[in-house]
Amino acid sequence: QKPLALLERILLAASREGDLIGDFCAGSGTTAVAAFRLGRGFVVADCEEAAVSLTRHRLETEMLHKQGEIAWDEARARPLFCCDWADANKTGD
Repeated sequence: QKPLALLERILLAASREGDLIGDFCAGSGTTAVAAFRLGRGFVVADCEEAAVSLTRHRLETEMLHKQGEIAWDEARARPLFCCDWADANKTGD
């Protein structure tokens, strides 16, 4: 877990507007919010359904605050997913 201001500083130093940021342990979505605020694209994922739900809520709130309306689109939200690693690692034996 990192503060939003720290993630914004990291992204400002390590990327440019329009770059794509990936975070595959999204947790509460701080990286996605920082990327959105700074005009970066983002792909985030987490294996916990609660984390995915929290990230979606934070992004919806951020978009509402910044754009005046929720610009949420299920097709664009597909990078947010939840998977069961135990099922994903089954070999079918």
